[in-house]
Amino acid sequence: MELRHYAAVLWRWLWLILLGGFLAGGSSYLVSSSTQPVYAASTTLLVNQAQTPGTVAYNDVLTSQQLAKTYGELIHKRPVLEAAISELKLTTTPDQLDKSLSVRVVTATMLLELTAEDTDRQRAADVANAVAGAFIAESQRVQLGQATTSRDTLQQQLKLLERDIISTSADLDRLRASTDSRTPEARQAEISRLQSNLSQFQLTYSQLLKSDQDMRLAEAKALSSVVVAEPAIAAANPVRPKVMQNVLLAVLVGLMLAAGVALLIEYLDDTMQSSEDIQRVLGVPVLGYVVRLKKKDVGQLASLTTQSPRSPVVEAFRVLRTNLQFSMLDRPGNAIMVTSSSPKEGKTTTVVNLAQVMAQTGKRVIVVDTDLRRPSLHRYFNLKNDVGLTNALLDPLALDQGALRAIGVSNLMVLTSGPLPPNPAELLGGSRMAALIDSLKLRADVVLFDTPPALLVTDPALLAGMMDGILMVVDSSATRADGLARAREALERGGGSGKILGALLNKLSSRSGGSSYYYNYQHYYGHDRDADTGNGSSHGSSNGKTGKTSVPGPSGDSRKTM
Repeated sequence: MELRHYAAVLWRWLWLILLGGFLAGGSSYLVSSSTQPVYAASTTLLVNQAQTPGTVAYNDVLTSQQLAKTYGELIHKRPVLEAAISELKLTTTPDQLDKSLSVRVVTATMLLELTAEDTDRQRAADVANAVAGAFIAESQRVQLGQATTSRDTLQQQLKLLERDIISTSADLDRLRASTDSRTPEARQAEISRLQSNLSQFQLTYSQLLKSDQDMRLAEAKALSSVVVAEPAIAAANPVRPKVMQNVLLAVLVGLMLAAGVALLIEYLDDTMQSSEDIQRVLGVPVLGYVVRLKKKDVGQLASLTTQSPRSPVVEAFRVLRTNLQFSMLDRPGNAIMVTSSSPKEGKTTTVVNLAQVMAQTGKRVIVVDTDLRRPSLHRYFNLKNDVGLTNALLDPLALDQGALRAIGVSNLMVLTSGPLPPNPAELLGGSRMAALIDSLKLRADVVLFDTPPALLVTDPALLAGMMDGILMVVDSSATRADGLARAREALERGGGSGKILGALLNKLSSRSGGSSYYYNYQHYYGHDRDADTGNGSSHGSSNGKTGKTSVPGPSGDSRKTM
């Protein structure tokens, strides 16, 4: 039942939900279409961790992955950004450039994806490639910074040794070629000394040269390399705004928000819109449903039973009539009061139509206007209100002297309010009213009393104890739970406890759950074009050979039907 309830609520507010989706989608389309497109270009970098001899290759892979994350952070540093700006001669600042960059480590790999965004597709690719190149150069510079000092010192020593070797070799050659005054023994001793020094210089040079080669090899092994695996190229399509995706998401969000608003409205709305609401507040069933009529049809309500006897509205009153009869089976008496909690809920039109459909079954029906403040029954039947209930209360013989009047419909009599008294409550709550009700019950099979709203005046509560049954008319779009509950309490305090037979749910919209009978009736009788002309069977009294029945309408003209 909960799912059906929610489905009914969403169906009732379908227009609002669709409107919310349309407005959200339209707004998203306008904003997305007017937004300048942004392009993205990505450069893929491969990070290789230095291989340390004797370690397991799997550990090197893990270290490379961790190093890739570190490099991903270093790309955003100022030296890299400044180098890229200088290379491309950009006018932007490092902070602005950084906001257009994003770095992602490809999961379970040693790859870095460097993405640059720009409103110009080619510039986005150039920025991505320039930042990647600047980062590679900066990474190598930082890693080689400490080893460069040691290698420079070693190179200086090699140059000195090379100079010493050349100088010693030259001295040795000159000594061998010269014929100075020294003895042969002295010359040989000098030659031996120079040869020893040369050998020592050559040995030291060989050792330093080997150290330089070993240092270069160690640097190559210890250096973590970063290379471009795939350079960035200009993108064909922008990454944002994605117009269709934004529109679809906006439509979805709009539908959800509108649906939420609809459910919130329903949650906060305590009007009586279903039989479950009536049962919860009044504790009685709904005996009938009447849909909301168009404005042009409201003035014809009093004559619908004779003009359009097969219309859905008239059928609704027939259903009400039948349900009332079943409700009165175990109750003695025939006096039924029709009231509502507030004005303009349709109780008078209910009395008028209910009386006519009851009279069509052959029952003798009397309609009494007990609203001694703002009577309206006489206008529906186009009667003068110079004599009526107040006259009958003063003189019971007034019923037979014109106060109780026929209106041209078989089996139906009307007792209007008559002249308005200064003390309505005292008249309606006195013993004379009780006696008049008993007298009217003897004259008819059913006596219907049209009363004022139960919350405005005390008259309905005074009459409730004199009635055999009470019918509550409820406006589905206006009657609130609190007002209906207070009306019930007022009637029960006046003696109407247990006398409320049920309710008529009036002015239902076409989407309300209680009006499903309307569609079923239309489907069943929709193709019967003779229904509204009265062919086949006639209701009411006939007028000569034509079989027309004349019923005064509320505007004063004489309504005729077949």
